Amino acid sequence: MSMNKPDEILCACCKCALDTSDHLYIKISCGHEYHYDCIYDAFIFNRKRNATILECPYCRLIVGHIPEKDGFDFDLTIHKGILYTTDSSWAKKHYGKHNCFYKMDDLYCNKFFAYGFGKDQKYCNIHKNSEFIGLGYCPMVKGVKYCNIHCDDGKKYCFYHAKYENSLECNYIYEKGTKKGQICKKITMDNNQKCTLHSKHQTAVPNKTCIAVFKKGKNVGNICGKKAHNDTEFCKTHSPLVNQLNIINV
Repeated sequence: MSMNKPDEILCACCKCALDTSDHLYIKISCGHEYHYDCIYDAFIFNRKRNATILECPYCRLIVGHIPEKDGFDFDLTIHKGILYTTDSSWAKKHYGKHNCFYKMDDLYCNKFFAYGFGKDQKYCNIHKNSEFIGLGYCPMVKGVKYCNIHCDDGKKYCFYHAKYENSLECNYIYEKGTKKGQICKKITMDNNQKCTLHSKHQTAVPNKTCIAVFKKGKNVGNICGKKAHNDTEFCKTHSPLVNQLNIINV
């Protein structure tokens, strides 16, 4: 059996000697010293047993996060100290079928659960409505969450959202921005399939201008050129004056 020298610093976990100049030496915020892999594994084990993750295995005090090291998977809790109110273990890697699959900014929630919720039962209770379950469940969206309450037979919406049963989806296609080319799909009761935000686009007639020709005044002989009204070829001023001609003198 090897004997440690009196002046040697020992890892508080494995009790082996530490080299303070080694890149894997670390002293955590409670003052205890470890091999980096020892304290990293201890934090991972805390998660697996559903305990406080950032807890010193020697003194059981809550400690601060540790710096990242090459060769060790990045973990938002271990390396940034971020737990959130959901006790989630946000990380770039998904830990398994009993951990929440919700993903935000390239990080998985990873909150542990015994029985999953939502679509395919792969979410924690907090994120269970982040994905639409499917046919037979209410598709109403509020913010980024779906209702997902079970609907009565043959109904599209649940009891609470029954007033939207005959609603339509806005068919406006975004022309610019991050959603360019995507369909709006917000719920609307408008027969023209435009939501409140995009209703102004339903009467616009692109690239159409009034073709009326002035008969008198300083603009005599010129075409009006104002924006055409609705589906006609004339502006609001000249549309009531239209007779059987396509081009009118006014």
